[in-house]
Amino acid sequence: MYPLELTDGFFQAIYPVLPFSYGIDALREAIGGFYGSYFVRDLAVLAAMFASMLVLGVVLGPAMSNVTRLAARQIREGDLYNGEEAAVPERPYRLSHVISALADKEGFRENLERRYARFNKLYPIFIRASIALAIGVTVALAFMLALDAAEKVVLLTVFVIWLVALLVFVLVVESLRAGFERQLDLEHVTYESAVGLFFGRNRLVPADDAPEPRAEGDADA
Repeated sequence: MYPLELTDGFFQAIYPVLPFSYGIDALREAIGGFYGSYFVRDLAVLAAMFASMLVLGVVLGPAMSNVTRLAARQIREGDLYNGEEAAVPERPYRLSHVISALADKEGFRENLERRYARFNKLYPIFIRASIALAIGVTVALAFMLALDAAEKVVLLTVFVIWLVALLVFVLVVESLRAGFERQLDLEHVTYESAVGLFFGRNRLVPADDAPEPRAEGDADA
């Protein structure tokens, strides 16, 4: 909305890496007239950003399938707003976990339960600390904004970075908890079901579904 030169130094620094910047420049060229090769340059940068994000999504999409499934389930359970219906690759388990479970089910479960018990002792602390820090830092930054409005942009930037870091931390904690619960089901995995999990790992399933390995009695189904 404002010329770049009139904005804060923070926005001037991030301006070159925002797709919005090149989209606006391209629109100005199309509306006000073309000057040199700026229009082609803007479209080329947008195309490069699109291609890089597409590759990143293709690479990270399957790896983040369990996180996507976890988020979809919690959105449904929270009932605060409607989430999109998404399909994610069926990759509930790591290959190393499946091999360990097949090699020594009893030892795998004992080790997993021991680690899960330690995590469960820390889990309430993590969640309570996250809530306390979220409220405390927000109140502190609001108080600082009231005292010094001149640093508003800096404080708001710090708040956004802090909020993202806190959300990533909570997401990691919840992902670890869900991962332990999924791995506990591996005691029922058989060689046949493990092969099915491996060859079906790219099969898209609704994000709300929670695939589980078949029990030993269902191996021939």
